Amino acid sequence: MATHGPKAAWRHNDGDSPYTIGLRTNANLCRFLAMIGRRVSLDGKGSEECGVLYGNACFFLQEGNGSPDRGAAASKPVFEFVISKMPRLKAIGCLGKCAFDGAMSWLELPNTWRAQIDARKPVRYKNLLIFALAHPGQRGINNRVQGAVKLDPVAEIEADWRALGRALRRVSRHQMDPSHDV
Repeated sequence: MATHGPKAAWRHNDGDSPYTIGLRTNANLCRFLAMIGRRVSLDGKGSEECGVLYGNACFFLQEGNGSPDRGAAASKPVFEFVISKMPRLKAIGCLGKCAFDGAMSWLELPNTWRAQIDARKPVRYKNLLIFALAHPGQRGINNRVQGAVKLDPVAEIEADWRALGRALRRVSRHQMDPSHDV
């Protein structure tokens, strides 16, 4: 049980990635959550009360375990279990292409990460809104905008999170009334 505590949940903090980014990924995540009114600190304070479930889409992906696609495929039962145990869940923010592609595959939906993130529109699935977001790590930030586009990727990511925040506020007001667009 000790291996699944806060240290394991934040395992990329140790700077072991090829980008040696340490705490930057989690600092970005905390900053983006704060943009939508959810206060979480790097030490985990506020995470249980923030009203947002966040975690790795590839639950079974471990260092040296191969491609993220394999980890995402193995994670389907965990995803289904979590969704089934959270009947009041309103939205899922998929952090990165791997997470979004995994969720779309698990739910048998055809949507693509690039199309959804560029449109800043959620995918509707039953009573859920599923958002394509950039992963808060440096590689995810770099991948937010395509090619030689002259856009600031961080500004684009902040706009993505603001769109998610607006949708959550609308969902709270309308309780997923299908006659209201998000």
